[in-house]
Amino acid sequence: MPYFPAKNLVLLPATAADIPTLVNIYFKSFTTFFRRRAFPDTPYVREWWEKSLRKEIQNDHALFLKVVEPKSTLGIGNNPEGPIIAWAQWKKPKELHKGDGQTLPAWPKGADVLLCEQHFGDLTRKHHELMRERPHWYLELLATDPKHQKRGAGSVLLRHILANADATGHETYLEAPPHAAPIYRKFGFKERDKVDVNVQVDSGTEVYRNWCMVREPGAEQGR
Repeated sequence: MPYFPAKNLVLLPATAADIPTLVNIYFKSFTTFFRRRAFPDTPYVREWWEKSLRKEIQNDHALFLKVVEPKSTLGIGNNPEGPIIAWAQWKKPKELHKGDGQTLPAWPKGADVLLCEQHFGDLTRKHHELMRERPHWYLELLATDPKHQKRGAGSVLLRHILANADATGHETYLEAPPHAAPIYRKFGFKERDKVDVNVQVDSGTEVYRNWCMVREPGAEQGR
């Protein structure tokens, strides 16, 4: 059953067949100097992303959601399965145990392996330090096609899960770069810590930061 959360937007479960489109949206929406260094946009890296998501989408604790534009709004019948404009990868609440998620993958050919090992290792350790063994929702990734920014697709992907978290009394955790942190604050998230990494760029080195943010169940959301 599709969920129609906002005008001309439909929330649906994402499927394995969607993965090439999800990866394409990821590369179009994440254009930071960190992403370009860690995961350059090459066929090898895209293939690795697709394989990783195909494996993850089969995980019972994973939830992949997509926001589509109904074909009816494009003049193509009443089918809600229009083009994907945004997607999110969530982890459902479960207890964290020592070692969960701390085995990092084999990075793809062309990736900056040392950068990936350091940054994603630090993020995982900080996640465990802050949330300990408390079950919680975890937003691993949210990406919106740049052509569809400011239409509310990201809000749709957040509000659906936050309503669930409020109903069940679960915290929600995510990592956000500085430019995205103010958006998440509007949904009740608060910065608890940060993870920095030095990234080699043409001019030398730049610090890439992720804020580690937590939302308590029932936290007030902006409009």
